[in-house]
Amino acid sequence: MFFWKRSLFTRPLVRLPDEGSCLYVATLRTPTTDTSLVARMVAGNRALFVRNRELGGTLYPFSAVGLSEDEWQQHYGPAWSALAAAKRRYDPGRVLASGPDLFHERATR
Repeated sequence: MFFWKRSLFTRPLVRLPDEGSCLYVATLRTPTTDTSLVARMVAGNRALFVRNRELGGTLYPFSAVGLSEDEWQQHYGPAWSALAAAKRRYDPGRVLASGPDLFHERATR
C-alpha cells in the first residue's frame, strides 16, 4: 500500500479520486498454470474492482481486470473524448498500448 498526495500527479489523464491524498493498493498473487485457479483469481480481481469503484476508487489501468469499452469510458470520464482524439491522431494504426484494448472500432470514430 502506498499513500500519495494528489498534487504530485500532474498528467491530465491519470485518474485519481478528487481527494487531497489517495491510497494505492496492489494485490499480488502467485503465478499458476491451474486454469481453474486463474479463473477464480481473475473473478476475485473483478469483484475487488467493482467494490473499489462503488466506493469512489479508480483503477490503475494495467491490472488483471479486463474492462469493457463502457468501463474504460467511465474510468476516463470527461477526459475520454480528448483521449480518443489523441489516439486517432497519434496512433491511427492502433498499435500503441494495445494490450488493454481501450479503443474498439466504434469508440474511435
